[in-house]
Amino acid sequence: SQPSEMPFSQPSSIPSKQPSSQPSEMPSYQPSSMPSKQPSNQPSEQPTSQPSDSPSAQPSCTPSMTPTDPATMHLYYPDWSPGGSGCNNDGYEPNYMSANPSWYLSSTMDS
Repeated sequence: SQPSEMPFSQPSSIPSKQPSSQPSEMPSYQPSSMPSKQPSNQPSEQPTSQPSDSPSAQPSCTPSMTPTDPATMHLYYPDWSPGGSGCNNDGYEPNYMSANPSWYLSSTMDS
């Protein structure tokens, strides 16, 4: 159905069974209480400040303008020395740990 030439100033209490074929010229600033079943085909103007619970299936195509220098990036390793702090990522892991990285080294402290 087409929008009315002279729209009424109040919304109808009985919504139409089908949406109009054109978007409104005066959209509401209130979010809908019934979200659409399909995502829009364009991203939000204002991205959320919270990270997603699930990572994107497709990585960003834009590389970082300031990538981390690999020479300054070190993996975490267990620090079992007397007075050790639990985990370190200072690049001074013992040779036996470097020789078996899957056993001892991790990119996070979660392991």
